[in-house]
Amino acid sequence: LRHVAGACALLIQWWRAQNGNQDPSPAMVKAILVNTAEDCAGGPDGNGGLLGPIPNHNQGWGRVNLSNIFRDHPVSTRGPRLYFDQDEPLTANGQERLVQIRAADPGRPVRITLTWTDAPGAANASPALANDLDLEVIELATNQVFKGNVFADGFSTTGGTFDARNNVECVYLQQPNGGYEVRVLASNLRADARPPYDTTSPWQDYALVIDNAEVIQ
Repeated sequence: LRHVAGACALLIQWWRAQNGNQDPSPAMVKAILVNTAEDCAGGPDGNGGLLGPIPNHNQGWGRVNLSNIFRDHPVSTRGPRLYFDQDEPLTANGQERLVQIRAADPGRPVRITLTWTDAPGAANASPALANDLDLEVIELATNQVFKGNVFADGFSTTGGTFDARNNVECVYLQQPNGGYEVRVLASNLRADARPPYDTTSPWQDYALVIDNAEVIQ
């Protein structure tokens, strides 16, 4: 935990230097840490076995890697990165925000991470999530749909259902094919994510990070 806390401090300092001394949102800090993490599949799990591919309960989304965060393209092996921090908050169920992208380098994976700082859950609520956003990525050439957190062997796969329990959702495309439409969907908004967390006027911002991508104009 101390290592991750130190990484966050360095990340915030780096972000300020890149963005006119502005702080990243807490969701953006988390999105960057997740999106740039390294899968430790095959390494020891601490219980005499081996780690499986991300995501799992033993390694989460992988090992924090500051080199992946700070090294700029083309030095970075992750390619150029897109950031969307607190852009166009969602205020009603059914709203969506979208961006069209393509891989900057088709020979490398495209990694997409959505995070948000949720309103506090009610006591004993199950699920505890107050505002449910969904990440959906559509491959334009084939109309294949990839939903957040539907993974097999460390990368996204089609099918599955939207995740209604977590405020981190990822789509990692191992072999990108042309252009993609990345959608952030307001599935179920029940509260304002800002204090005093009013339940009569839903409002939710978010952070979106995309590795190895460029916007399609």
